Amino acid sequence: MAEITQKEAENFAKSLVNEDQYQKLLTTKNLDFAFSFQNSRFRGNLSFQMGSHMVILRLLSGDMPTLQGLGLPRVYEDIVKVGQ
Repeated sequence: MAEITQKEAENFAKSLVNEDQYQKLLTTKNLDFAFSFQNSRFRGNLSFQMGSHMVILRLLSGDMPTLQGLGLPRVYEDIVKVGQ
C-alpha cells in the first residue's frame, strides 16, 4: 500500500467539509462533522497529528435499534412512553 502524502491527506480532508468547517478546523485543530454519500450516513472527525491531517470516518447503521435490542431494562421503555 502506497503512503499518503500530506497534500493528499489535506485534499481529502477539504473534500469532506465546506469552507467554513475547514476554516474552523484550522483554528481549533479539531472538527466533528457528518455527511451522506450514496445512501449511507457517516460521522467524521478531522484533526492534526504531528502536523498532518488526520481523518477518522465511521459508517452509521441505517437500522434504528429497539430498546429491547439494546438490552436496556424495561424502565427505559416507560420513560420513553412518558415523553410521547
